[in-house]
Amino acid sequence: MINRDHTDLSLTKQCNLLKISRSSLYYTPVGVNAETLELMNEIDRVFTKYPFFGSRQIAAYLPRNGFCAGRHRVRRLMGIMGLQAIYKVPITSKKHPSIAIGRSLLDPKTQEYVASQVAQGRSKLDAIRCVKRYIARKVFNIIARRHKLKNQAQIVA
Repeated sequence: MINRDHTDLSLTKQCNLLKISRSSLYYTPVGVNAETLELMNEIDRVFTKYPFFGSRQIAAYLPRNGFCAGRHRVRRLMGIMGLQAIYKVPITSKKHPSIAIGRSLLDPKTQEYVASQVAQGRSKLDAIRCVKRYIARKVFNIIARRHKLKNQAQIVA
């Protein structure tokens, strides 16, 4: 890419054309020393034994085997090796019941019901409370039915 023997274009202009910094031209990468390789092998061994350990737990476990490293170094080395702890994640695909209530308030039938209740003299807040109670009863009945069917299936089996 960059020709140091090119006399027409200076190194600065060549770097500008390639859109790289001139300091990267002189950089020589440093290899990994033997001590770091030993530490990486030990981290890999611990992680293979305990795949649910994160960088903090591995850093706390290393002194038992005669190694010493801080959690930030362990985290960096785990990133280089592509290791990531196994852990539970929140299930975000299930909808929260309050979302159903919020959506039902936008439903045309619900809006008609709230308007009719307000016309009868109730406050809008009371009408919304009635809608919430209605939804809660429906959800409870669905859950109770599922629970009953599950119990019946267990009795039969």
